[in-house]
Order: sequence, then C-alpha cells, then structure tokens
Amino acid sequence: MNAGPLAIHELPRGAGFKDWNPQYPSGEFGLFTKAAKQSLAAGMDLSYHALSGDLADVNYSSIRQGTLDERERWKEDQQFFIESLHTPVFEAALKVALLSGQIRVHGKALPAEHYDRYRRVSWQGRRWAWVDPRTDVESALTCIRGGLTSTSQVILEQGRDPQDVFREIAQDLKEMQASGIPNDYLKYLLYGADLTTANTTPTQKEPTPP
Repeated sequence: MNAGPLAIHELPRGAGFKDWNPQYPSGEFGLFTKAAKQSLAAGMDLSYHALSGDLADVNYSSIRQGTLDERERWKEDQQFFIESLHTPVFEAALKVALLSGQIRVHGKALPAEHYDRYRRVSWQGRRWAWVDPRTDVESALTCIRGGLTSTSQVILEQGRDPQDVFREIAQDLKEMQASGIPNDYLKYLLYGADLTTANTTPTQKEPTPP
C-alpha cells in the first residue's frame, strides 16, 4: 500500500502499521545548496564565504587568503572598466569640452592643442582596509625601507591620492611645530624613534679601542 503524508487509509484485517518518515530531500538540502554555492563561487572567482555569507567553517588563515585573492579579482574588473569605459568616455568628453571652450581656468579657456597633456590622467579604483592591519602595516614598512616599493604605492593601495596625503602630513607637521610640540616627538611620529634614547645625553666617554 502506498501512503503519503497526511493520507488516511483503512487497513485490511490483520494488517499492521509501521511509521515511515523519510527526510529526503529536506535532509540533503543544506549540503546541496552549499555545494552549489561553492561551485558558483569557484566559477565567479570569488571566495565562498563572501558569496554565501557562511562563516561557519572558516578560520583566520582561510578567510584572509580568500579575501586577498578575491580583492585581486575585483582589481582586474576595475582595470577592465578603466580601459574599456572610463578612459574612452573621458577622452571623448575632454575633446568636446576643449573644442567648445567649456573648461576655463581663471576665466580663460584651456587651449585645445594641449589635449595630449590634459588626457594624461590616472584612475584610482576602490581599495579596502587591511585584513590584518598590524601585520600588513609592518610588511609595507619593511618593503618601503628595503626599496621594494614606494610610499606612494602603499598609499595608492589604500585608495588615496599620495599628493593629498603628503599635503596633509606637511600641514599637520606645520601646525604641530607652531603649537610648540617638540621635534623629538615629531620624529617619533614619523620614524618611530625612541624618545628616551633621543633625549639621553652620554655621561661617560666610550673607551678608545687599543
């Protein structure tokens, strides 16, 4: 006899009833959807936890590596849009604006013959905060001091314009000096110098080597 949920049957004389409550497919639904999302994430070059929001089985190392790989993928997409959309649209709009005299500086229209100079712009895509700020900052400082990268490149990786950051630092230093903050403290802020060592005066002369 075939019977389904909520079905009522009259059993023949002498027949017994045995409960059968299968969990399929609800019991397999979670595993199925997880496998499907993992396949989607792999096909889209994304991390599974970012696509699904499921952080149940991740640890620090896996989520950090997945996040870094995913960000590289977004950077590739940003570069694609810069080359195929932003730059062509900007250059076309710049030509029209220069030829029609719509761009003015101090009341004078910019000369259209300088188009090649004006079109040299840089595009800065969105960047993200460091996954592990302390480790990543120490790594960036080590690369700068070792000559492997520049301060400007590190600032660009944070999504900011190096010129803006340099101007802000210069303005901060100028205002702090005007407020009477000691130079030793400013050195500490910039270079991490030891204030105790910087302010200590030697009391004994070093022995002269024989």
